[in-house]
Amino acid sequence: MGQIFRPPISALQSERDGLVESKDDAGKNVHELAKAKKSLEQQLEEQKQLLEETEDELQVVEDGKLRLEVCLLWWVWFGISN
Repeated sequence: MGQIFRPPISALQSERDGLVESKDDAGKNVHELAKAKKSLEQQLEEQKQLLEETEDELQVVEDGKLRLEVCLLWWVWFGISN
């Protein structure tokens, strides 16, 4: 019968070490991605809040503009006739 090829122990250990290191790198990448995701989600919430505040301010300005237009129309209609 033929002999079964068996790689040297050092080659197997080296391969094992490479796989462990690769797994560690993948774990670090997952951790870094999770941190980045959390940071982006926080930024998104901050941007949503800023947008809401800006929309509220815009509504106040638009309401003021409409009041001014009504006042001007009232003045034109009733101010000129007096």
